Amino acid sequence: MELVPGETLTERFSQGPLAFAEALPLFRQIAEALEAAHAAGVVHRDLKPANIKVTPEGKIKILDFGLAKGFIEEAPSSDLSHSPTLTRDATKAGVILGTASYMSPEQARGKTVDKRADIWAFGCVLYEALTGKKAFDGESVADVLGAVVHKELSWEALPPETPWRARDVLGRCLRKDPRERLHDIADARLELGESEPSEPQTHRRGMGGRLALGVAVLLGIGIGAGIIALTARPGAEPRDLPVSRFAIPLPADAPLFVQTLPGRALALSPDGTQIVYATANSLPDNRLRLRRLDETEIRSITGTEKAIQPFFSPDGEWLAYFDFAEAALKKISVRGGRAVTLQRGFANPGAMLGTWCDDGRIVFDTWNGGLRVVGGDGGDPRVLTEPTDEWHLDPQPLPGPCRVLFFTYRAEGHAIEAISANGGERTRILENAGHGRFLASGHLLFVRDGALQLAPFDPVKLTVTGPSIPLPLEAVVDSVKGSAPTPQLAVSGNGTLVYAPSDENAGRESHLVAVTNDGQAEELGALPFLDSMLALSPDGERLALAGRRAGRARIEALDLRRRATSSLVDLGAVDMPA
Repeated sequence: MELVPGETLTERFSQGPLAFAEALPLFRQIAEALEAAHAAGVVHRDLKPANIKVTPEGKIKILDFGLAKGFIEEAPSSDLSHSPTLTRDATKAGVILGTASYMSPEQARGKTVDKRADIWAFGCVLYEALTGKKAFDGESVADVLGAVVHKELSWEALPPETPWRARDVLGRCLRKDPRERLHDIADARLELGESEPSEPQTHRRGMGGRLALGVAVLLGIGIGAGIIALTARPGAEPRDLPVSRFAIPLPADAPLFVQTLPGRALALSPDGTQIVYATANSLPDNRLRLRRLDETEIRSITGTEKAIQPFFSPDGEWLAYFDFAEAALKKISVRGGRAVTLQRGFANPGAMLGTWCDDGRIVFDTWNGGLRVVGGDGGDPRVLTEPTDEWHLDPQPLPGPCRVLFFTYRAEGHAIEAISANGGERTRILENAGHGRFLASGHLLFVRDGALQLAPFDPVKLTVTGPSIPLPLEAVVDSVKGSAPTPQLAVSGNGTLVYAPSDENAGRESHLVAVTNDGQAEELGALPFLDSMLALSPDGERLALAGRRAGRARIEALDLRRRATSSLVDLGAVDMPA
């Protein structure tokens, strides 16, 4: 065999973690080598620091391709990086092949592997290079394999200066489900190249990056969509930003479900190529509808009856949604099929929103009960926040480890905050702002004073790094200003934006009507609130009406015989969030 001079990464790591600037050229070479191997149909299966050498000239050599030690008993070692390579009849399915600390979950389960196992191992080695710690460790091989299959990474161990794009690459390399993992190591090589410290990060360039936005507009029973290209330059005036649009008509028998409670009837896949929307539960066919932007057909998704508030998985292959009839959180393939129940027993599923993190966890709000976290395959939810005098709403993912932006609303004001799905301290990002969305260009899109604004944003330090500019999207601004029904808006990571403007009937007076068993209708008068909630007294003589008027939340009673209302409770200036 070739004599390769130099030191292995195991030897290099023994001196401590590598700075990102030092690790970047090495791992781009490792990715390039694996890319060449995969192109030749070769999967390494045992990538680890001991099998990677750095020559005196700084060149990377990956060793032991296709080699497998015999399945023999060896004395236990306290250093699991030198644990025996576990092999036996390595070409057969149902056997274990690899080194414990760097095995993919499918290897640990003895399943057939492909190049995605090398992508997992690449992520493990990169994590170890940056932190000085193994991604998955334990006192025995069994402990390590258990960690690989069941435990999440300690993302807090990464140095704070690690670029967000590198964190994102790590997160997508180390997804437990190989279907949600990066499918090609070339993607890791390219994205790491965009994290190069010598080149200014996009989110540190002010508004100098190119940003692609797509806009969808609801007109009657149709969605009018527009692909908007915004070339934002430092000091650019909003009128200088070019805008273009296109239209997507909706089927007459499947209009968008415009909700009166805060919710999201529209969802957009992370890559901006698929739109899903909810239809009204009263329709004969009330399943979710999906439209790919490269197709003309709008199709219904089998198995999603009574579905509301849909949101996509990071790879765009799955949808999670709230089942209104069963008060449950479910997921289903975008191709349809059998839905999987993740959680049941919600008191108010019609007012809940969720998001799906890169690491597979789902974070959702509970309207007025705070944020919760549940695994992508279900399990008991974990309490993330427990507010006492405010709402925590509309969680949205940040790249890399599971952290979310959310909208904090209280009587005296509102703000955008962030929190890790593992818990810990909340970070206040922007005052007098809401509905924050992170874009892959390194910007934060948010709503302030009834307008959409865009600002450069560092998702690692969780700070806005420059001035914001308003977007010249008059129709979207009109939608954001609407309060009844709630405006619908979804944004993908690449900047594609879909929204439904305010209903032209919003704000018009509504009336109560009593209908007898024989079909006779009698008008009882105008509703005192735009978005009333109703409850009938046991004797059927009074109706309780709860809602908001003049900036105050109230409960009033309507005497159905006398047609007169009286105040029951004044809840004060606790206006419900828009």
